[in-house]
Amino acid sequence: MCDKGFIKAKSDKIPDVDIFMITDFLKNDVRFNSAEVRGTKASRVSRESYGDKAIGYVQLSRKNNICIVKGRVCPEHRFRSKAYSVTLTINEKSRKIQDVQCHNCAASAELLVWTHRRSVDLTTTEVACYWKKSRLSGIGTVIKYIEAEKLTKKISTTPVENFPDDSTFLQEVVEFAKNQQINSQIEQLNFDLESKKAYNLSLHRLILDFNQNTDLRVEKFLEFAKTEMAEAV
Repeated sequence: MCDKGFIKAKSDKIPDVDIFMITDFLKNDVRFNSAEVRGTKASRVSRESYGDKAIGYVQLSRKNNICIVKGRVCPEHRFRSKAYSVTLTINEKSRKIQDVQCHNCAASAELLVWTHRRSVDLTTTEVACYWKKSRLSGIGTVIKYIEAEKLTKKISTTPVENFPDDSTFLQEVVEFAKNQQINSQIEQLNFDLESKKAYNLSLHRLILDFNQNTDLRVEKFLEFAKTEMAEAV
């Protein structure tokens, strides 16, 4: 049974959570800036192959502009242990994640990232219900084991044909940057900006270029400067 005031979470009711909301919340919450969470643990629990199989019995409640999402997260290496209860609070009007709490553990990133994935997976053809037991929690009961290949989505191996010709792509980018006089790394490696021609004639620049010669006499420098300062330039 759902908690009082909550309904079973379905794909058409999931709050919209984008990656910018997650980033803004994580960087401002001290719990997610500790050495442990910044490292391997956070990367592991937030990966898709774990979260999608570990989270179940998701319910939600909306009041005014606040949406509260609750879920149960199955421990990755202790399938028969009690699932963690996690609560996520979102202000849908200001598009801010207010809080995420794990009531039985120190980490709570799983439900946050899971909600983001479900919000971008919305489809109009069917409605999925997330009030169900997680797949990981079924191992050792109904499911005796789970194969590693079933933890990830199958990737189509069908070869893609008729790729567009990209042999001239780099040259087209260089030409565009040159025509638009874009100051970038491409410009530094392929052409000179018109605005830099005067800079190249500065005394400082001339000395740097002249210093590459073996004969560094003053007379040679003056000859070099006259050559660089041709009337055409």
